Amino acid sequence: YLKKHAYQRWAPNRYFIMEEHIFTCVTNEGEREISKLASQMYGEFYYALLLNLFHKIVLLKMANAYAELNIEQDT
Repeated sequence: YLKKHAYQRWAPNRYFIMEEHIFTCVTNEGEREISKLASQMYGEFYYALLLNLFHKIVLLKMANAYAELNIEQDT
């Protein structure tokens, strides 16, 4: 699964898995590295995820508004 779906840059010790609704990290590193990684996951990666979700919401709102305009023009 990791070879097919994970970002391999830090393999074999750390894999980032990104799919449509998840962003996770699988690692076998020591406690010190895990602490740094957790800070990074709750820091920059968390805000990147929020930004990504915001963009999805905006695009869905735009698509919905465009669909409503087309329906109003057809009637």
